[in-house]
Amino acid sequence: LKKLGAKLTDLTADQASYIGVDAQGPYKPETYRY
Repeated sequence: LKKLGAKLTDLTADQASYIGVDAQGPYKPETYRY
């Protein structure tokens, strides 16, 4: 990612609340199928 100039950060509580997930994960509901 460094080569692309990308930087990963932790999901904040505000971001998690906005998208409706727990900040610690999991980020998909149990009903999600691959």
